[in-house]
Amino acid sequence: MHIDQLAISTQPRNSWKAFDLGCRMAFRWWKPLYGFMLLVTLPFFIALNFISTEYGMFLLWLLKPWFERGLLYIYSREVFGQRVTISETLKAWPSQIKPLWLASITWLRLSPSRAFNVPVAQLEGLTGERRASRLRVLHQTNDNNTGWWTVICAHWEFFIILGLVAMINMLLPETVELNLFDEFGTLMTDYALWYNTLWYIAMVAVAPLYVGGSFAAYLNRRILLEGWDIELNFKKMKQAASDKKQGVVALLVLCFLGFTTPDTKALSLQEEQSADVIEENDTPSEEEEETPARHTEINEALQDVFNSPPFSEKETYKDWRWTGWKWEFEEDKDKEKPDMSGWLAFFAMLAKFSEVILWVVFTLLLGAILWLSREHISRLLNYRLPKRDKVDLPSFSRSYKKSTLPRNIPDELEKLLQESAYRQALSLLLVSSLIQLHQKYALPLKESMTESECLACITEEADSESSQFMGQLIDTWVKLAWAHQWPASEQMQHLVELWQGLFGKVARGESI
Repeated sequence: MHIDQLAISTQPRNSWKAFDLGCRMAFRWWKPLYGFMLLVTLPFFIALNFISTEYGMFLLWLLKPWFERGLLYIYSREVFGQRVTISETLKAWPSQIKPLWLASITWLRLSPSRAFNVPVAQLEGLTGERRASRLRVLHQTNDNNTGWWTVICAHWEFFIILGLVAMINMLLPETVELNLFDEFGTLMTDYALWYNTLWYIAMVAVAPLYVGGSFAAYLNRRILLEGWDIELNFKKMKQAASDKKQGVVALLVLCFLGFTTPDTKALSLQEEQSADVIEENDTPSEEEEETPARHTEINEALQDVFNSPPFSEKETYKDWRWTGWKWEFEEDKDKEKPDMSGWLAFFAMLAKFSEVILWVVFTLLLGAILWLSREHISRLLNYRLPKRDKVDLPSFSRSYKKSTLPRNIPDELEKLLQESAYRQALSLLLVSSLIQLHQKYALPLKESMTESECLACITEEADSESSQFMGQLIDTWVKLAWAHQWPASEQMQHLVELWQGLFGKVARGESI
C-alpha cells in the first residue's frame, strides 16, 4: 500500500464528511461499481424469484454482504490509483468472499457496522483475536456513526421504493383500477414480483453508496490513527529538499567547470595561509569559554518568562468522554497467577458447541425455506409432488362424475357451461373449493355433513371473502338440487369468475 498514490485528500475529517466523500467516490467510479453489481446480482435475482417470490428476496438480502465484497475490491484499488475493470473484479470476487464467508451472512449479517468492519478481514487479512483487537481500536472514538450510516442507507432504499410506486401509480391510466399503495408491504402473489423488482432496483442503487461511505470512514480512521497526512507532508518536504540539493550541486558543478586550472603558486600560498589559521584556531577563544555560562543564563531567563503571567496561568476543564472499556487490573507481583487452563478448555469446548448449534440452525432455516418453496421448485423442475391425503368431502358435493380433478379446471368449467351441465359445474366448483379451503384452513369436514353444517364450518374457520362466496355457491346448489331451480347462465358465469379469483391455483389431478 503506497499512501503517496492516494487519489483522495488525506485531510482528517469527521465521520459525516467521510460518508460524503464515499458518495463522491461512488459517483466518480460508477461504471465499474454498478456494472459489477448488475452482472453479479441479476442472475441471483432471477433464479431466486423463479424458486420463490415470497422467500427468494430474503435469500438475496442474506447474500448481500458477498456482493459488497466486490464493490470494496474496486474501491480499494481505485482509491490508490489502480484502475480496475469489471472483468478483473469478477475474477477476483471469489477470493474476496473467502474471509469470514459464513459469518458475514449469518451472525454478522445484522451488525450495523458490518461494512465498516469488512476491510479489516478482507484487506488487512486479520482473523480471530487480532481482528477483534483491531476493531476495538478503530471503533474507539466519539465520532463513530457507522451504525447511523447503515440506518440512513436503509431509509434511502425505502424512499426509492416509495418513489417508484408513486411514479407507477401516477403513470397508470385512470381506467385501470389499481393502487399499488393499497397492496404495499403484502406478499400477494400477483404483486410480489413487482415489489421484489422495485426492492432490487433500490438495493443496486444504494449498495455502492453504502460501501463507499463505510470504506471512506475506515480510511479516515486510519488517517487519524496512523498519521498518513503527516507522513505525506514529510515526504513532500524531503522531496523538495532533495530537489533543492540537486539544484545546488548542479550549480556548483557548472561553476567549477567554468574555472581554469589554478596556479601552483597560488595553491601553495593558500595552503600556508590555511595552516596559519589552523594554528590560530587551536587555542580556544573567549567566546567558546563563555558558552556554558551563557546557556545557563538563557535557561534561567526562559524559566522566569514561563513563571510570569500569562504563561504561569493554568486552568482546569472537566468533561465527560467515553474512553472504552477498562478491564485492566493491577496485578499483585507476590500473588501467584491462577491456573486458567481449565476455563480456557471449557470456553473452547463451548465455542465448538456453539459452532455446531449455529450450523444446525442455519441448516434448519435453509430446509424450512426449501420446504415452504417446494411447490415453486416442483413447477420449476417439472416434478409432481406426491399426492396428499384424500379429503373427506361431504356427500352432497359428489355429483361430479370423474374421480380426480381435471388438469385444467377453468377449461373444464367453460366446457360444462357451454353444455348447460350446471349440476356438474356446481359440483366441480364445490369440490375444488372445499379441497382448497381444507388445505388452507384444515377444515374438519365429514362425509355426513349437510349443506348448512358445511357452510357453518366454513364461516367459522375461513376468511369473510371465502365464506361469502361459499354461501352463494351452496345456496345456488341447494336451489338446483332440492328445488330444481336452474340458475341463469349469467349467475353461473359470475360464480366461475369469483372462483377463479379465490381458488384459481387449486391443485390439479387430485383425487376426490
